Amino acid sequence: MFFEGIIVLVMWRYYKRDINLFNFTKKNRIGNYGYGWIAGFILFAVVWFAIVLLHGFTIKFVFLGTNLVWLILFLFGFACQSMFEEALCRGYVMGKLLKKSTPIIAIISNSFFFMILHMLNSAFSIIPAIGLLMFGVLMSLLRLYGYSLWFLGTFMQRGTSQRGLSSERVFRG
Repeated sequence: MFFEGIIVLVMWRYYKRDINLFNFTKKNRIGNYGYGWIAGFILFAVVWFAIVLLHGFTIKFVFLGTNLVWLILFLFGFACQSMFEEALCRGYVMGKLLKKSTPIIAIISNSFFFMILHMLNSAFSIIPAIGLLMFGVLMSLLRLYGYSLWFLGTFMQRGTSQRGLSSERVFRG
């Protein structure tokens, strides 16, 4: 997480004036952050409940109140990691691709780049690859439509934290 923070600060230092590469605008920053949080929560809740209804996994509540500090640290970590990925993928990489090629090529290339970033995760297989590719396309389309990186980073953070915290190994007592 420290490395990700340094990269975002370096990117901000060099590209803060280029809205196409680093779209963390000051205008309506809190609104974009809030809308991203709500939209991400709704999308990932719908997906999560659909998986539960289709018996893709079962729910077992294992959170202990004594783990509240860990919960806050996990949420902070997910927020930093998501903002880093969005600044890199939908900010810098997609911004450069849009300057040098067509939007279609930028969306496809950026989505594959996003998927490749996650290939070292444990249990990586074709199903998560397809999901990551589709999510990359969705996020690239939202970026192309004009959503700020505040919105996109928070949107992704909601899904990352819901998915990450639903892992059985995170909050065992």
